[in-house]
Amino acid sequence: MALFGTNVLFSEVSGTVILDGKPVEGAKVVQITLWSKPGEVPEIAVSTDKNGHFSFPEISRSAGFSSLFPGEITIVQKIIIELDGKEYRGWLNTKTNYEREGERNRPLRFICDLNHTPSNTGDDFGVCRLA
Repeated sequence: MALFGTNVLFSEVSGTVILDGKPVEGAKVVQITLWSKPGEVPEIAVSTDKNGHFSFPEISRSAGFSSLFPGEITIVQKIIIELDGKEYRGWLNTKTNYEREGERNRPLRFICDLNHTPSNTGDDFGVCRLA
């Protein structure tokens, strides 16, 4: 990482919300990034389109002098889905690096099946799974 480069806090995300095998239009999808100071990164909310699709741009910050001072990196990433008064845990992750696509070393492209029951093991921490 170069001095004054970019720290990627949450890589670009896209996905599709489905229920009973069909795309869900109008679901609210919220992206939450917890890093450094509480509230430093605002929540972002979007609605799914007629095909159930949603997307979020990359969230990044200037690296500044952080590349000169090694330390433990902990970025909590969440995606929450709200539909018909019910909240679903879409995805929960703790990122420990500032790399683009550093979450799983591949693009974050999700299928979010609201019928799926998360198991809390491995990478299965919500209704969204990597496609």
